[in-house]
Amino acid sequence: MSWIELTPNTDFDGWSEYSWPPGSPGPLVCPSGLWSVDPDVGSLYCSGAEGHTALLCDRVFADFRFHIEYRFAPQPETDEPRLNSGVYLRMDPPQHVMHQIETRGNNAGFLIGGSVREGRETLIRSLRPGADGWVDGATHRPRDWGPLVSEPDTRPREMCRPDGSDLGEPAPVRIHPSGEWNTYDVEAVGTRITIWTNGVLSCYTDQCDVPSGRIGVEAEYWPIEFREIRVTDM
Repeated sequence: MSWIELTPNTDFDGWSEYSWPPGSPGPLVCPSGLWSVDPDVGSLYCSGAEGHTALLCDRVFADFRFHIEYRFAPQPETDEPRLNSGVYLRMDPPQHVMHQIETRGNNAGFLIGGSVREGRETLIRSLRPGADGWVDGATHRPRDWGPLVSEPDTRPREMCRPDGSDLGEPAPVRIHPSGEWNTYDVEAVGTRITIWTNGVLSCYTDQCDVPSGRIGVEAEYWPIEFREIRVTDM
């Protein structure tokens, strides 16, 4: 398996910055001043102070494996539940498409989002570890997408309930506190996306209807650092 190193260089060659929400006109001038790269340690940093900012790799991937590590700047314990940003998969900047792995609190390691086609939206429903086994996680889309007609969800509630040969029994997902590194490992094949957080399976879906797109990162009001950003085509 051959890995492609994606961490941007100091000139951000091959990366573009976009405003929030996904699908807004862009790209912005990159870098805007919020993002910087430390070439000595190979890490990508964002101050996050100006709200949402998304940085996407210009290269498009379809089926892939992906690895990334992140940490927030050290914060008081009272701020820990509020720390927020995200990692993007299969993004299509001109379109209303959002596939975001959350980094916030109890949602860390969980995929949210969906897509819009001709004014109609379809939201991804994912499985996540719960007290009673694998459970459906809450769906979410940017409020700034405005009023849309939602596709009726006619899929059976057991649509991707795993058996022992698939995901097995869920294990607790532990997120390290600010100042410490966390890892996401992702496998995207067809409609299926599987996510491991700090080595533990944290999310699964078979409902991604966007077959290819860009990989990226987001900062949202909190300073955050990313490193070891790499991908391999499958």
